[in-house]
Amino acid sequence: MVIGRRRTGPVLTRRIAALLAPVLLLGAWGCEEEGIRVYEAPKDPPRPQFAGAEPAASDRAGGFRAPAMTWTPPPAWHEAERDVAMRLATFHSRDHGHDEPGIEIAVSSFPGDVGGNLANVNRWREQLGLAPLDSDEQLRDKLEPFGDEQAVHGWTLRIDTAGGAGMLAAIIRAAGVEHTWFVRASGDAASLDAHEQELRDFAMSFRLAAPATTDPADAPTDDASAPVYD
Repeated sequence: MVIGRRRTGPVLTRRIAALLAPVLLLGAWGCEEEGIRVYEAPKDPPRPQFAGAEPAASDRAGGFRAPAMTWTPPPAWHEAERDVAMRLATFHSRDHGHDEPGIEIAVSSFPGDVGGNLANVNRWREQLGLAPLDSDEQLRDKLEPFGDEQAVHGWTLRIDTAGGAGMLAAIIRAAGVEHTWFVRASGDAASLDAHEQELRDFAMSFRLAAPATTDPADAPTDDASAPVYD
């Protein structure tokens, strides 16, 4: 009796390949249908960069929005075209009767009262090398009030030093508005004398701008004649 040998080698290999061929073809077809999608993940947006803790004076400086205020500068003042950080406006004036430049006038604005009048004046006195005032009573004698406390009002003052340099300043507020405007100018005694009244008149010209009103022509209408879109 002859017992047949098990077929191995090439014959078995060919049979296994024949059985697996349909499976491999199905898998390849599925890959073609599904496809390999390659994409680039979007980069994270850059983190916002913040300046120092010092607040900006206006939108122009990229900071908070100050309530709109209008003013009327003296005819001899010329507004600088270049924006200056922390300022709403900068003016230059020539000394009366001289061709050389006079003083520079800076207008700025900050939320709240920025510590109050005493803190602000003492800050300016420190800049001029003067000792601080001790109390509001001492400050009261140095402030010249103006305006109506129920509207735009404020104070002007002059700070002189023994060396001749000094500062003119105005602190301006508006009733019901948590904001303070400042006008400042530094110079020698002669320049301050020449422009002291001008700066006070300028401070007194401040007015809150009227709020924008809606044009009746732009108001929505329920008129039946208005076009209707489905």
